[in-house]
Amino acid sequence: MQVVVYALSTGGCAVITPCPPLTAAQVQTKDVPAGAASVIVDSSALPTTPQQEWVISGNAIIAGPAPVAFLVAYAGASWAKLLAAGLIFNVAASGAAVNVLCDGKNSTRADLALLTLFGQANPTGTKVWVDNGGVSTVLTGAQFVTLATLAGNWTSDTYPALQTLLGEINASPPTVTTTAQIDAYAWPAS
Repeated sequence: MQVVVYALSTGGCAVITPCPPLTAAQVQTKDVPAGAASVIVDSSALPTTPQQEWVISGNAIIAGPAPVAFLVAYAGASWAKLLAAGLIFNVAASGAAVNVLCDGKNSTRADLALLTLFGQANPTGTKVWVDNGGVSTVLTGAQFVTLATLAGNWTSDTYPALQTLLGEINASPPTVTTTAQIDAYAWPAS
């Protein structure tokens, strides 16, 4: 697998010069091209490396933090994935638990809004809830109101969590600089 390296000149105008293709291992030990102020490595072909910014350290090219735009997009995708996966909520008023999986997608929230109206008018009436795992559960109207409240609060709590994460990515200096930090981010769990 090869990586294309471009060297940016130190002149008044940035001149991007392609260097010979390198393997991923060679990139980390590659000498900086003469006159380069910085380098850009297109590592999009590497399966385990996201778009990576590479910087000059001494006389070698080393991996630097991922570009902010990439991390912002990755954080947004992680948040959307979280909402699509959903959480399990206990909707029982008392007694034995009635656990229901519910995602935070817009279509689900729209369904819950209608089922909440049903539940407010018919607290003891029943309808079938089919979760995003394909599991069917008969719920009362009151349980739909509870589910909508719990799922709505959780979904709502993810918005400020995402804003905090984006703030950490965009901070100066940033406190989140890798996809691993985003993957390990503590999202609201209820």
